Amino acid sequence: MSNAIVMLIDDNSFPGACVTIQGIKEHAKLNYDLVVYTWNKLSVNNKTNLLKINNKIIFKVIPETDYINCKFGELPRVWDYNCAFRFEIFTLSEYRKILYIDCDFLVQNDLTQLFKCKYSFGAVKAAEDYMAQGSKHFNAGLLIIDNVYLCQKVKKELIAMNLQPAPVFNGSLEWISDEPVLNTYFKDITYIKKKFNYLVTTLGVDDIDNNNYHFNGTVKPWQTDTFYKAYNECFLKRFLNENGPTGLIHVKKIFSKYQKALNKCKEIIS
Repeated sequence: MSNAIVMLIDDNSFPGACVTIQGIKEHAKLNYDLVVYTWNKLSVNNKTNLLKINNKIIFKVIPETDYINCKFGELPRVWDYNCAFRFEIFTLSEYRKILYIDCDFLVQNDLTQLFKCKYSFGAVKAAEDYMAQGSKHFNAGLLIIDNVYLCQKVKKELIAMNLQPAPVFNGSLEWISDEPVLNTYFKDITYIKKKFNYLVTTLGVDDIDNNNYHFNGTVKPWQTDTFYKAYNECFLKRFLNENGPTGLIHVKKIFSKYQKALNKCKEIIS
């Protein structure tokens, strides 16, 4: 059985997906299939352009009606698509392992090395002060999943869980996204190294050339040419207060690296 890297892409995330896919390709040392899930919001033109970045993409269409009853609250974020669509990745039973990754990454190390792992479900621990349902949880922006979980049964159980009231959080019984659903469902978790999914909301002043930076804020780096907007504002103020000029140089350098990667992708698809 082979391994696959899996993404969900629409027109809004397309620029970031190009950067993520290109970064994966540049650093990968093992073979992998690239599976891209789409729905009715990825244009034919953008599909064509993705194939210029990686001409071996396997496109799959999400059966939207399966998720028609899945609902999420509007705080802390309003979703412009049904984020329960991510549950579809668990149907890829033909693969030994899959690695799911969001579209807002600057990839700078070899993700395919995670296919060598022996655990069944791996993720990076999220910041403890992150607003989410559950005080200790993983960030779902990058997941390594073994075949044992790749079946229709898991997809159906995740959908069923979403249809039930969420654990009480700030007085609300609404699920805020698919991430708390996944955190509630999966208990046997292996926490992997932060370098594979380095949230920009948990930055430290350390080596910036070997981390995969995950721009997990609501404003994405391809949506702005101002570095300040590409980071969570509350986090950035705290980070700069703690680290001063060194911190400012740090965040500017990471944003600059992302913009350079974005421009490279624009040249490829032009």
